[in-house]
Amino acid sequence: MNSRLKYNLKILKILEKYFRSVPDIRFFQALWNFGIIEWEDTSHYIIKDKHYEESYQTLKKLKE
Repeated sequence: MNSRLKYNLKILKILEKYFRSVPDIRFFQALWNFGIIEWEDTSHYIIKDKHYEESYQTLKKLKE
């Protein structure tokens, strides 16, 4: 198993645990709550596309 897949599966486990503990939360809202999706505060919202972020970095943020 490659390392990116390993980190992706760990992320899924964390998200699954969260969704089970808060069953009424919307998926997109959960991503915001975990900081997976970010925005810039300007005169209007700009959603940041973090396509460059590796899975191990995302997992680290989830664990913080």
